Amino acid sequence: MNALYRHELYATSKTAATSAEREKARQTYLDEKGVSEDFRW
Repeated sequence: MNALYRHELYATSKTAATSAEREKARQTYLDEKGVSEDFRW
């Protein structure tokens, strides 16, 4: 189930209508994947 949730977040981060929605989905996706703040842009 986590993989499906992360896939949906990734897809939303690429296709959301507004840049704010894309950024929120991107940040949530990176949090779920466990990517450190130091490796983000």
